[in-house]
Amino acid sequence: NSIDKNLSLNFSEAKVKGDGKIEINKFSTLPQNFQSDKFIQASEAYEIRNIDFFWQGKATGFLKGNFQSAEEDIYLYMTGIKSWVKLRSKKKKGGIEFQLPSSGYVAIMKDRSPPSIMYPYLLYRDYNLEGVIPEGFIERFYLLSESGSGVKQIEVLFEGKKYPYEYDRDRKFIKVLIPKSIKMQKKIFLIQLRAKDFAGNHSEWFTDILTFL
Repeated sequence: NSIDKNLSLNFSEAKVKGDGKIEINKFSTLPQNFQSDKFIQASEAYEIRNIDFFWQGKATGFLKGNFQSAEEDIYLYMTGIKSWVKLRSKKKKGGIEFQLPSSGYVAIMKDRSPPSIMYPYLLYRDYNLEGVIPEGFIERFYLLSESGSGVKQIEVLFEGKKYPYEYDRDRKFIKVLIPKSIKMQKKIFLIQLRAKDFAGNHSEWFTDILTFL
């Protein structure tokens, strides 16, 4: 437990190695090099240090407090990669329960980092493999980047109207299938995409132009 008893950790279900200990230090304000315009500190921060103590698997923690805002969640600053990472968590009465994958700095942060949509690679923009996609369709790929609270909603508009899509969470790809027969109507079509995260941040509209020659 932390000295103020607000943060508690549980390693009973994790595989533990070493004869050392876990040390918890409290910070009212995060060190300057951990601060970011994209993530705003919303609670006390706690440095979790492992001294000759290592674990694998399900280590859990509980941070006391009232964290009801959708834009607030618990994050871990991993010093190895120098980045804030959202922890798997569940808000409960009196606080928030979370899983702890490694040591670092734990704090409630407000996510001010909106998602972004772009072309993934030139290779994938119009990349079709024969036999992989339905015959008579064109496949379009878009990369969805989200470093904060996670993707909650995706909007795809085709000529201003809602259009179906597939989202590959592993590769972060949005895939849109367009029937080739639509070129009988006209030669140029507008595709628009936008994403929203769990903190309520929206990406800017990404616009793609589909052209049939």
